[in-house]
Amino acid sequence: MMIGSFSAMLPGCASLTPYEDAIANLPQENFLTFRGYKVHVEECGHGPPLLLLHGFAASTYSFHKLVPLLAEHFRVVAMDYYGFGYTERPKTTEEFGINAQLELIRHVMKAKRMGPATVLGHSYGGTLALLLAESDRNLVERLVLISAVSEFGDAPAWLRSPVTRWLGYNASRLLLSSPKRFLELQRRAYYQQEVLTPEVAEAYRARLLIEGLKETYFAFTAGMTSGASPSLNLTSVELPVLVMGGRHDRIVPLESARRLAAALPDARFLVLEQSGHSAPEEEPATVAAAIRDFAGHSNGNRRGQTL
Repeated sequence: MMIGSFSAMLPGCASLTPYEDAIANLPQENFLTFRGYKVHVEECGHGPPLLLLHGFAASTYSFHKLVPLLAEHFRVVAMDYYGFGYTERPKTTEEFGINAQLELIRHVMKAKRMGPATVLGHSYGGTLALLLAESDRNLVERLVLISAVSEFGDAPAWLRSPVTRWLGYNASRLLLSSPKRFLELQRRAYYQQEVLTPEVAEAYRARLLIEGLKETYFAFTAGMTSGASPSLNLTSVELPVLVMGGRHDRIVPLESARRLAAALPDARFLVLEQSGHSAPEEEPATVAAAIRDFAGHSNGNRRGQTL
């Protein structure tokens, strides 16, 4: 209890925004309710359905440059999962797990009458997109995977101790409390450093500093130390997949993306030459053009090719 209360008294530790205050000025039509929680979902454009799944510690904001380009050709739906963005934070650990996140995604897709749809997954969202394609073939027509996490290692040793896990939470709170330190940490995800302005970093930071951060942190770290990494059966994903990797990605290396494409039965692979881990922000025009081409909106349909 003493350790748990320490973060509330930590000097320089920013307070968390109450959830209702965080969403007070957002359009109410951007929210669904599922199992008693408010779920943030943005929708725009017309055409074939396209679902966007963001990465870990991110939100729909990751696609703020990409959505306007895609909305000219697709009905674009972007959502925040449990623990992130403007979706309400659950109070129990179980609802942060992979199965609960997939259940939430299925609900949004069905509520928006999206299936079968093109599903784009970025980073951790790529893991969710692959698992969705394995389990719900009727909801997914094709996949677009950008710097998708498909290879899993052991959790850091410090996460296995309750004491060091609490210290990690306090360190995270301090990091999030400093716009400057948070900006510097975020730079690792970008090759084009000019894309990561202080305003962009602040948009990410504000969406993390919402009540429920503690529950989110401990639920995900508990999952990381449970030894139960997602089990991906890539050979069962027998649908067209476009895999993209950033040439300069320091989080999901390009070779990992290349191995993912090679392991899938029907994949084409595209290297994004001017991107790190944040291609939807670093090369939005290139990404949007590749998706349009892949989905058959320009130059014919070339699904299943490997570039």
